[in-house]
Amino acid sequence: MNEHNYAYLKDQLRFAGFGDKLHQELREKMETLRQFSLMYGKEYGKDAAAAILRFRKSTESDLFFFNNYTLYLMATGVEPRQQTFQLKGMSGITMDEGFNLLCGRAVLQKFTNDKGQDYLAWQQLDFKNKDNNNNYRVKTYKDNYGTAFTDATSALTIFPMEPAKAEKIIGSLEQGNLQPALFKNGAEEVALFIQYDPAAKDVILYDKDMKRLGNDEMKAFIRPERLRQDNLLPKKKERGNKKGLSI
Repeated sequence: MNEHNYAYLKDQLRFAGFGDKLHQELREKMETLRQFSLMYGKEYGKDAAAAILRFRKSTESDLFFFNNYTLYLMATGVEPRQQTFQLKGMSGITMDEGFNLLCGRAVLQKFTNDKGQDYLAWQQLDFKNKDNNNNYRVKTYKDNYGTAFTDATSALTIFPMEPAKAEKIIGSLEQGNLQPALFKNGAEEVALFIQYDPAAKDVILYDKDMKRLGNDEMKAFIRPERLRQDNLLPKKKERGNKKGLSI
């Protein structure tokens, strides 16, 4: 068995989020088989995901390749879903990102255009359409120039949040996570969940019971100056109208 190949595949498993538990089984199957699969499962709170990882030996050398895995989602209130994700070396969708995609959230990925230039784009699964391989089609969101960008950064500036805290949240949103965070409502801090929506270029907030906040409810957590800047607060009228919030 090629030990350098084995070491590389172990690193690839770690990158893709499958940890170290499969290493011994990987070695045993590499020593006896030319083509094989490994199974891996993980719980996400009350939800879970299971993956089938596929390996194949080259017909021209002693090297094995781990090119894709199929991920199966078992989540509360969602019909079972599955998607096959391709890997290219140490790049591609990790298991955690795949779980988030199958839950309907978006993930930020790096791509290379025809000119060899790298750019970032959000990916999200289209659960209404499948391709010929029974995979959900992928919706891609990027700017008009195909250059690197992330609108999650500007979307978070409407909230009174420390830069270091916002940076940590943005990194989590880019992986597709449903991120818990504390939001200020005057002197009070409220625990909410935040998600990024690349189609709207905006964030979505949920309360502790996973009920989505409406526009009026979100205003309680937005910087007052941003509300005025975006014309979300009504202008003062000359005669005795009550002040209030409206969209």
